[in-house]
Amino acid sequence: MRAITRKEAVLMTAFMALLALAIFAPPLAQPANYHDFADQRNWGGMPHAMDVVSNLPFAMAGIVGLYCVWTLPPRTLSNVQRAMAVLFFIGLLLTAAGSSWYHWQPDDAGRWVKKV
Repeated sequence: MRAITRKEAVLMTAFMALLALAIFAPPLAQPANYHDFADQRNWGGMPHAMDVVSNLPFAMAGIVGLYCVWTLPPRTLSNVQRAMAVLFFIGLLLTAAGSSWYHWQPDDAGRWVKKV
């Protein structure tokens, strides 16, 4: 196993500092009307319909991208390239899921957190 380079160490240090900030920093209060920007129209019982539906292209791109990566002939991509492509397309799927989740019911706490 090789030692990490100086650039890798700097990147890891920056990552750890940002992670610590995200975990331990106090929450930021949102203005009361922050979530009013969301589309207010319902469609077929789906609240904020266009904001939710607008995530379909991200999900479709993620699915098609994963399909394309998995059907490539062997040795078309290196293992690292294949892993990075899979990570990217999974990221698109997770972005679509997370954004749809939020836009379905936009609020600070999230849908499944009990409100006091």
